[in-house]
Amino acid sequence: MAFAKSKGIDVNKAADQWEIWSGSGWRDGNNSEIKNWKGKLLTFAKFGYGVFGAKHRTVQAARDRIEEARESAQERERKADEYERRKRDDAI
Repeated sequence: MAFAKSKGIDVNKAADQWEIWSGSGWRDGNNSEIKNWKGKLLTFAKFGYGVFGAKHRTVQAARDRIEEARESAQERERKADEYERRKRDDAI
């Protein structure tokens, strides 16, 4: 909060953004690792991302994308297993 205050950023919004990032495992809305939170906070405050404006991406949206990717990987694995099973059955 001291950093936000020193840069003239709304500390309440900065605290909310901090919670979003920490809740997402320090990943942004594109699921990329946040390496420089200070720079990202300045960008968000300047351009209106996150809790600072309309371009807000929620932690839940990021979690939903992760879950969709996990389900897709599980489906691909299931199909590969099914293919291998059929291949074995045909060989018998």
